[in-house]
Order: sequence, then structure tokens, then C-alpha cells
Amino acid sequence: MAETARKIANHSNIRKQTTAQIGPLDVQKKKFKRRERLAVCVSLGWAALLGCVTISSSIHVNTAQSDLQAVTTQVTKLNSKNSNIRQEISELSSRSRLMGIAKKDGLSLNEQNTRNVTK
Repeated sequence: MAETARKIANHSNIRKQTTAQIGPLDVQKKKFKRRERLAVCVSLGWAALLGCVTISSSIHVNTAQSDLQAVTTQVTKLNSKNSNIRQEISELSSRSRLMGIAKKDGLSLNEQNTRNVTK
């Protein structure tokens, strides 16, 4: 029995030594886990920030595209209006129309006194 008691005592001493050795390692693991948690939190924070910046940029790009489309539409309308006005000017200043108005008012055109001027 004495021998069994010694074995049990030796076994408990070994267990205490093992526990004593594991104790400081656990503290180091906890510090590492804290650093790891901090790194993960910082990474998640950066990811969230970059996500917000991306969404904000996307919103600004969409707004700019909408504004550009509105301006393009206005330019197209103005170009169409200018083209219509140029056509109307051309029709109103045509030679045949002017000759018709002159005849109506009793005017005549002397071809010898006419000069054609081009721009």
C-alpha cells in the first residue's frame, strides 16, 4: 500500500507540475486571443468603412449619370429646335417665296441689279 500511495503522490505531483506549466501558457494564449479579436474587429471595421464608402460612391455616380442624362436630353431638344428654326429661316428666305411676295405687292426684280452674296 505504501507503494500505491507513493505512486498516487507522484502522479499528483506530476499533475501539479503539468498544471503549473500549462497555467502561464494559458495566459499567453489569452493575450494572443485578445490580439486576434482586436485584429478581427479592426478588419471588420475597415470592411464596414470601405463598404460605406463604396455605397456612397455608387450613389454619387448614379446621381451624376442622372444629371448627365438630363443635360444630354436638353441639348438634344435644343439641337432639334435649332434645326427646325434653321429650316424655317431657309423656307422664309427662299427665292420663290420672296418673288411671290414681290409680285403680290406689284414689285419687280431687275436681274441685272442683283448680286448674290455667299458667306
